[in-house]
Amino acid sequence: MTRKRPRKTRHEAIVKKVEELTPSTKDVVKKDTTGHSKKTVDIELRVQPIMVGIPMDEVLFSKFLPNILTSGIMPWDSIVTTESTYLPDARNLVHNAFLESGLEYLHMRDSDVLAPPGTIRTLLNHKKDLVGAWYHQKGAKLVDGQLVHRPTVYSEWEFGDDSFPYFKSYNFPEKGLQKVAGIGAGCLLMSRKLAEALGESPYHTNYGVGEDMVMCKKTLDLGFSIYVDWSLACPHVGLSYV
Repeated sequence: MTRKRPRKTRHEAIVKKVEELTPSTKDVVKKDTTGHSKKTVDIELRVQPIMVGIPMDEVLFSKFLPNILTSGIMPWDSIVTTESTYLPDARNLVHNAFLESGLEYLHMRDSDVLAPPGTIRTLLNHKKDLVGAWYHQKGAKLVDGQLVHRPTVYSEWEFGDDSFPYFKSYNFPEKGLQKVAGIGAGCLLMSRKLAEALGESPYHTNYGVGEDMVMCKKTLDLGFSIYVDWSLACPHVGLSYV
């Protein structure tokens, strides 16, 4: 006796139809004073809606716009941006909008971070509460006699005189998916479970460390883990501060 295949639900039928109608690639053309360049990129199709949050400054880097437009954002994704120049406030506005959305994941992307193709899909596939791509710090540090732009990824922390932890940065990128003590928030994926545990407005700099490090410390205190995918290396564009 052969088992009957279950009938496809309406949702599955719609997804299949969308897949049939969606082309596999698209052209991206960039023009400047030297002429133009054209490249063909794969089109990603993702059914699960997420929120994409961009804590944007007034200035939008020209390299960021084509990057975000080809980052696999779906028409049904929610998008929230800000015009705040104070980064903790901007991140809190994005975070709080996510809490109100009812969606399962927030992808936060800074307007000076360029993500490689497939970043959103890759981060979602990890199924972690907090996982991110990585990028270099803009300011160089002296490491073994050489000036090095270290990753904005942190291996451990220790308490200072003010009883707040200070994070130790990796000097060089490593490999694979790795549990870490902290990570820059420029290209992160956060679950609703973690966002609700953090509550409203978890970003601030009251302890003299970056607002993203404050969020990471709260995440660890709540018993959640933080991960970086070292295969996702993001250029960090814009000005470099000494």
